[in-house]
Amino acid sequence: MQGHSHVNMGVSPSGVDNGHREKILDQLDDDMFYIFMVWNKSLKTHALIYDMENNILYDDRDITVKILGDDSLNEFLADAKEKVQKKSESYKVKPYKGRGKKEAKEPEDSLTDWFQRRGLYDPFDVYGL
Repeated sequence: MQGHSHVNMGVSPSGVDNGHREKILDQLDDDMFYIFMVWNKSLKTHALIYDMENNILYDDRDITVKILGDDSLNEFLADAKEKVQKKSESYKVKPYKGRGKKEAKEPEDSLTDWFQRRGLYDPFDVYGL
């Protein structure tokens, strides 16, 4: 099996994903099977199952993905929320040239703000923490 996440994106495989999948398929023997999955943090999935022995490809229409023991996922998220701390706002003091005075600088962006302003996903917010 090969699986990965597209966190804040859709679950359609990218060109890189498709190329990687093809390389793996080239390595399989005729009696093997291969599962390819893409997830996102909304728990949407894209899945393919290759049954090489029977020459069958199962896709999303044929596959049902279930998360068993959903309580463990909730426990994991609760535990992660206790351990992850958001960066607090901080102020830096910079000397004012000419008079020796100091002026307060605007607060620095939190990492979340920095990522969002650049249109990137926040690796610290994967689970909505």
